[in-house]
Amino acid sequence: MENGEQEEDEFYNAVAAVEEEMENAAATEQIQEELEHATTGEQMGEEFQNDMSAEMEEVERDAETEGIITQFNSDHIITDPGLRIPIDQFSINIRAEVEGHS
Repeated sequence: MENGEQEEDEFYNAVAAVEEEMENAAATEQIQEELEHATTGEQMGEEFQNDMSAEMEEVERDAETEGIITQFNSDHIITDPGLRIPIDQFSINIRAEVEGHS
């Protein structure tokens, strides 16, 4: 192999190495962006849960001040239709449970 061919091969090998390095860097950057978005999504999920928890606590506080029953108790289930507690006196969160026991 001549000196010129050897230099040409070295040049192409160097170019290939640089291209491979650039591809790896681009892939790494893409993975980092995806991880950032995943973390952001997780954080948004946590923020949403915190907001919902705060809202549920507020609803329960409001329900307590309005005389709404917020916790299920089997003593609330009365078989006599004239003595039953109306379903609208129970919090929306426990109505399905109340109806299931009636």
